[in-house]
Amino acid sequence: MATKSKNRNKIAARKPCGRLVEDVQEEIVCKVKSGMLTKRAAGRKYGLPLSTIGNWQENII
Repeated sequence: MATKSKNRNKIAARKPCGRLVEDVQEEIVCKVKSGMLTKRAAGRKYGLPLSTIGNWQENII
């Protein structure tokens, strides 16, 4: 029985993990709060999990 291969990012294609400076975190949160980006779109653009962006929203202003 064959399973369908989902079109997901491969580990090699993902952006490297690392801490972002607070200025970049604030910029991402501001874009999400203003409606310029959704959390999902921001996660894809910056290579971040949705939970991380949600945590930033709680901690930043």
